[in-house]
Amino acid sequence: MHVAASKSLATIAFPSAESPTARPRKCGILIVEAQPITRYGLARLIDAEPDMVQAGQASNRASALELFEKCDPDVVIIELLLGPDDGLELATQLVRRRANLPLLIFSMMDEALFAERALRAGARGYLMKSAGSDVILAAIRGVFNGDICVSKAVSDAALRRLAGLGAGEANSPLAELSARELQIFLLLGRGHDTHQIAEQLFISVHTVQAHREHIKGKLNFECSRDLARYASQFVTSMS
Repeated sequence: MHVAASKSLATIAFPSAESPTARPRKCGILIVEAQPITRYGLARLIDAEPDMVQAGQASNRASALELFEKCDPDVVIIELLLGPDDGLELATQLVRRRANLPLLIFSMMDEALFAERALRAGARGYLMKSAGSDVILAAIRGVFNGDICVSKAVSDAALRRLAGLGAGEANSPLAELSARELQIFLLLGRGHDTHQIAEQLFISVHTVQAHREHIKGKLNFECSRDLARYASQFVTSMS
């Protein structure tokens, strides 16, 4: 095993008896993303490469599962926010269907809170949407070759925890939150109200309110205003 790190991407490579890059055909990539403009941009980026081709595009869990069976992609790229669906849940389902699936999470959600969750769900990499096109392409090739690709910041944080030099999310109260609850917590911290959160996540206001009550219970808050204040302070500290 070796770790190759750049300013924006750290790749942990594992030797393999059979290298996927030895295949003569192009790497087929399934894009699972709720936003049409992002799907379009990724597809354009991928199709411009000589060794890659988009294998299909899906906007939700149901269509992703159907396309996965039809096109048998080499790599799957998933956004965490898939309307009412949970991208991490989809990642887990896909990995159950095919062990060691090269799966890359590409999201706007904070990597400091979601990267390790994604890796535990079976993903091979995690990239923020702010990453440059060269970093995105390098990560796709990395996970296709069996490597684990995360930002250098995530890699360094994981190594510090392994060395006992940092607490990390595991010792944070936020570790008790589900992926969806954590998404809502972060949106609350950014000043969104329940109606705005419902619209962004394509879920009902009632569902948002139910999640907020669960979050209050897990974080020991009785007042929604106190929860929102804590979430705001947390988001500010992360920026």
